[in-house]
Amino acid sequence: MPVKRPFNLLQPIKPALTLWDKIYDWVLWRARIVILVTIILITGIFVGKVVVDTDAKNKTKEIASVESRLKVLETAYESEFRNLFRREDDYEELWNVGSAYTAVIQEIGSYIGGNVNLNVRVQDNKITIFGTEDLSVLNQVEVAMKSSTSFKNVFVNSLTVDSGQEGLNQGDYILSAEIVAAERPQL
Repeated sequence: MPVKRPFNLLQPIKPALTLWDKIYDWVLWRARIVILVTIILITGIFVGKVVVDTDAKNKTKEIASVESRLKVLETAYESEFRNLFRREDDYEELWNVGSAYTAVIQEIGSYIGGNVNLNVRVQDNKITIFGTEDLSVLNQVEVAMKSSTSFKNVFVNSLTVDSGQEGLNQGDYILSAEIVAAERPQL
């Protein structure tokens, strides 16, 4: 015969918790919290690693793409860059080896002005001016060169007056001077 079980709708009364039950419940809840925090940390670390790995892979692809573009540009423009560097070196060499007398010749040109035909020769810090013009130009250049700090020992080497025409002061002349300091800064 089947055993009859009583049907009870009332909640059974639990006995009071002992000290051991309280400690067990406290440890169990703390362990659940530790496990939950550990799972959250591991999930966060895993997501972070996936993000970092994906970013590193994208950067690697980007670097490869940039390197391939640089290779193309290198073959296309390298000769132009080398030519530019070579020209810059040539210019620097020409500047350093070139004449330092440009400023002196420009100074003489500023004394003359107008349409005057002169030959200027510079050699070993000495300047010689050959001309066949109006002698007033000679006088003007000589006075200006004597008053300039760029020249010393200014004198007329040779003067031939053209006596064929009355009233004109024309002739051939050679004006010489020493250049004081013709220095040019090095690049």
